[in-house]
Amino acid sequence: MRALLAHPLYRLIPRLLATLLFVAIAVQSFAQVPRSIGPVSDYGAVLDRHGRERIEGLIEETRATYGVSVMIFADWQNPYPDAGALARALLNAWGIAPRTATLLAVFIRTDVGWDHAVVGTAGLPDATLPQRLTDGVADLVFHGRIEEAMVALFDLIGEAVEPAGRPNGETPERGSPVGWLTGGILLAAGALIVLIHRRLCPRCGRILRVERVRRHGESESGHRVYYCRSCGFRRPHP
Repeated sequence: MRALLAHPLYRLIPRLLATLLFVAIAVQSFAQVPRSIGPVSDYGAVLDRHGRERIEGLIEETRATYGVSVMIFADWQNPYPDAGALARALLNAWGIAPRTATLLAVFIRTDVGWDHAVVGTAGLPDATLPQRLTDGVADLVFHGRIEEAMVALFDLIGEAVEPAGRPNGETPERGSPVGWLTGGILLAAGALIVLIHRRLCPRCGRILRVERVRRHGESESGHRVYYCRSCGFRRPHP
């Protein structure tokens, strides 16, 4: 036994104990992270039913319009030093894929007020977006207007992110060649219909000519009429 303990493996025992302690602490910390209960995990009962429906509707609209998923978390307890640390822990614990475009907003009630943080995955169109959102709602959070802060997040996203399918900074297309061609054909068809209505004889289909007719009491110029030399059809000039 002494010979075995004299082996270099004896020096690995403290390292093994330290590793086990680290794993135990990590497991305990992981167990303290609340689980996700949907796009809105309102453990702090910040929202009523109508407020939750409003936020969930904004989440769906943002995903459909901008291709960005938003998750909201609110609670009155925080096992981590601040809201930012909790947000990062939730992002990892909830298994959110880093390649997705996902934002996680955390609102935590503290002894002196509210703390908040917004974190995001690597797939966001703008890496600075989480910090911009955090700063953008800071005043509302400071005054305890948490539901308003949640709604304001989506307004800020709309101002910062281009609609899905159009790269950031790219101007919308002004019209494709097919669209211009279709418009030209429709315009030409309309002009042809007007020409047929005004200048073709409805009886024989020949082109109507213009004739000036002066009746008694009219001016020297008279008035114009359309007439057909073939069948004699006449009608007033519009």
